[in-house]
Amino acid sequence: MFRNITNSLSQKAASYEGELPRPKTKFWKFWVVMLLFTLAFLRIEYELFSIQIVRGEEYASLAKKQSESNITIKSARGDILDRKGNLMATTVYTVSVAADPFMLEQQDLISTTLSDATGLPKSHFTNKLNNAKKKKRRFVWLSRDIDSDKTALLKAIDDPGLIINTVPKRKLPLGSSVSQIVGFVNVDGNGISGIELAMDSILKGRDGRVILLRDALGNLKPRADLPRIPEIDGMDVQLTLDSRLQRIVELELMKGLEYAAAESATAVALNPATGEVLAMATYPSYDPNTGEGVASARIRSITDTYEPGSTFKLITAAACLQEGIASEDQVFFAHHGLARYKGYTINDIHKVDSATFRDAIRYSSNIVMADLANTFSNADFYSYVRDFGFGLPTEIELPGENSGKVKQPKEFSKATKRFMGHGYGLTVTPLQICNAYATVANGGNLMTPYIVKKIIDANGNTIAENNPEKVRQVISKETAQRLTPLFVAVVDSGTGSRAAVTGLDIAGKTGTSQQIEDGHYSKRNYTASFAGYFPANNPEVAMLVYVDKPRTSIYGGSMAAPIFRNIAARYIGMEPRGSNNVVINSDTLATPPLFGLGVEEAQKTALLYGFSMEDFDEDDYDDEDGELIVFGQRPEQYEMSSNDEKIKFTVVPEGSFSPKKSSDMDSPDLENQLVEHDFKGLPLRRAIAILNSMDVTIKVVGSGTVRKQKWTKAKGEIICELTCRR
Repeated sequence: MFRNITNSLSQKAASYEGELPRPKTKFWKFWVVMLLFTLAFLRIEYELFSIQIVRGEEYASLAKKQSESNITIKSARGDILDRKGNLMATTVYTVSVAADPFMLEQQDLISTTLSDATGLPKSHFTNKLNNAKKKKRRFVWLSRDIDSDKTALLKAIDDPGLIINTVPKRKLPLGSSVSQIVGFVNVDGNGISGIELAMDSILKGRDGRVILLRDALGNLKPRADLPRIPEIDGMDVQLTLDSRLQRIVELELMKGLEYAAAESATAVALNPATGEVLAMATYPSYDPNTGEGVASARIRSITDTYEPGSTFKLITAAACLQEGIASEDQVFFAHHGLARYKGYTINDIHKVDSATFRDAIRYSSNIVMADLANTFSNADFYSYVRDFGFGLPTEIELPGENSGKVKQPKEFSKATKRFMGHGYGLTVTPLQICNAYATVANGGNLMTPYIVKKIIDANGNTIAENNPEKVRQVISKETAQRLTPLFVAVVDSGTGSRAAVTGLDIAGKTGTSQQIEDGHYSKRNYTASFAGYFPANNPEVAMLVYVDKPRTSIYGGSMAAPIFRNIAARYIGMEPRGSNNVVINSDTLATPPLFGLGVEEAQKTALLYGFSMEDFDEDDYDDEDGELIVFGQRPEQYEMSSNDEKIKFTVVPEGSFSPKKSSDMDSPDLENQLVEHDFKGLPLRRAIAILNSMDVTIKVVGSGTVRKQKWTKAKGEIICELTCRR
């Protein structure tokens, strides 16, 4: 029965199954899925194509940046040397130290080591770190510009919070001496003035590059197959400068400027035979160690122009002799010292009715030289002026040269040649005038002045060398020989007598010219100059001395000629005329002024001028007293002494009145010495530092360098008034 029931149910189920409709298959869903897969595949293919082909180089570069590091290897800047190979500029390496105070693990050790390296108290560095922590700063400079030879122990400290950076720094061993010529570099080590700028591409060389691998932790590792571009160190530049003559020039300019109470004094000296620059200086100068006087960093011998006045009469005289317009003993009318022309007049200081050509030069007759210049045609006179190099750059290897200004013949008025004949109506540079005198000194050949002697590579090989270059023959050798005794007479018995040196023949000419202010000739501001060459019979040096805005006297014979004389005498090793005719040995020099300088700066200055100072022990002083400054010296400043004699000195702490007596030097009466001492030439800040240590009331007029001082007493007070100019 059970089986029948089962079969019956099966039959019914079968009949029902045949009656139900079959569902239709939905194929559109399949194609949608297939389409989505196709689009996704195409998108992936596009991205792969874009990454590998279109932007392949970009992504490869990004990958390299993540896995590689490009390290620059700095090249060493070349040295600058004088003609004998003495260093004028070199590169030293200093260390700057910083820290992350929150990562520092050995603060006490680092503070102690820095104290030993710098001489500053340990507390100085501890306080810096603690203050940085209080202010939650993650970076603080601890010390900068430490000599690298004092940091060996510091570099040995392994501390994650210590940051040590070694930095190349340009150093001028001679300090402010030749600083204008050498120039200086910026923080990136690129030259921005002087030889440093002019020869920058030679001096700086080329930086190298090395590629290192960076692992996942950021550590750098070298690999042999990675490229490396080696650095090429800069080459040395040797100049034509004579350091000894340069030092003499700088010292005498400083002395002369103080006497003249002038704005500045400039000198340039050439070797007449070759055109080599032997010395070139301006005082006040720029001090690269302190940064003071940056406004005086320009090279005035080539950047400044002026109307030359009577020093230009050499060109007029040369043209006259060359063309046969005048002879030495020919007499010319001098208009009784006052020549009146249509619309203008020309005056002579030495007023005479007439004068020979020789005396017109000896006593500097403006009238005679003006009339002689006017006898030339415009084109001929202009030709002589240009042939001597005026109105054209000398193309010396220094930046910023000014070519001066000379009118074209078509611009000449009826008065132009007369004024040019005695040095007005054109502008020149000191170098151009000096080179004109060098032209006569060497027999009439205009030479190209140059200051770069050689380029030397790291192995000491000469890569390039300058040789004397003749520009043109301006006048004949015979004419040049006839000019020399005429200009020797100027020094022997004429307007240039203050340039005379016993036993040395000097050919030269004074110059005094008014300066133009607001379009008019000033009655207050003048240029005093003296140009010449020596020894006259066989010239070794042609030189110009130029004093800007002298106040003691306006005349070149009074202001510039004595400076020229002193330079020539010291260089040759003789005594200026009028000093008992004593011959001074070449190793006898005037002692430099050290008053007001710090001990270290004074020692450097003494060495610069060929002297040394006696040994000095600073341990006798407490650091809290401040810097030690020189208060007295023996031999006195500018006193003639043998340079093997050590200078003895007394010092005063900047913050106290207590002097330190140098060995075997008597203690001076400090108050009287202070009242009598001359502060002229000192930086204002140094003069104030000294006076602040004393019971003195200070009054200051202006800023910069002390030019004048006035001592007075009122109501029991000592008053010092300092007048300063930059």
